[in-house]
Amino acid sequence: MLGAERLTEDTDCLARRAAENLDRLGAAMRELSARLRVAGLTDAEAVALPVRVDGKTLAAAEISTWTTDAGRFDVLMDIPARDGRRLRYEDVLDSVVTVEINGAVLRVASLDVIIASKEWADRPKDHQALPELRRLRDGLPEA
Repeated sequence: MLGAERLTEDTDCLARRAAENLDRLGAAMRELSARLRVAGLTDAEAVALPVRVDGKTLAAAEISTWTTDAGRFDVLMDIPARDGRRLRYEDVLDSVVTVEINGAVLRVASLDVIIASKEWADRPKDHQALPELRRLRDGLPEA
């Protein structure tokens, strides 16, 4: 979306915590037949779980992982900054980038925000992604 060639396995959504917003997000997820993504369960087993996809359910977890008919979708209530502080939707608004994809306008976290979050998470997959993200942020050509 911001020029990275590395494929991602899911889409992360940093949700605004307002109840009306989470209700709208839940409704959109229901339209996509969202079901929890749970390690150790098959998709069929996850479908059978008694989980309501609504604003209350989304608000109850800091992170929830889902499978939808459009792919994997993670809902985050906050993300880490470089110093470990937790940033909410409102905290990153000043640094979002607006992109248009197939006629849909999306607000996307800036590369600085994404890089900081991946640095803090410190997972092997993040270490692999960081060089490309830093190169894109700094406007450097491919190595």
